Amino acid sequence: MSARLLRKLSFIVLCFAAMRLSAQSPASSPSADPRLLNHYSQEELNEMEKNDITKFNTVVYYYTRSYTVENIDCNGCTPRDTAAFDISEFEHFRKANERVVMTYKKYGIRLTLFSVDELKYKLPTQGTER
Repeated sequence: MSARLLRKLSFIVLCFAAMRLSAQSPASSPSADPRLLNHYSQEELNEMEKNDITKFNTVVYYYTRSYTVENIDCNGCTPRDTAAFDISEFEHFRKANERVVMTYKKYGIRLTLFSVDELKYKLPTQGTER
């Protein structure tokens, strides 16, 4: 494989990864993300960020990066707003050491829960029930 072709393929992979990441981050500021604001007030998030950065990072990671939601083709489905997706409704499906992939044709989404072992930040209850 030529170096030029390898660079082109690398560029395509990076572009795809960037598109996927941006789809997972609807708000520019984590504390303004609707997925967090479903559970915490703006004031609580600001206070948490100021006084307990580890907890803040854990909360942001959990609600925004501990899973992926992909839109899938569907006919006559009831679309879900992935920008305000609430992972806590699905947490009971998460497994300790394997990803869980669920397809909801009714809503036109595919949800992937990362395993507890894969999580960069864990909630206090994650990893204690094995």
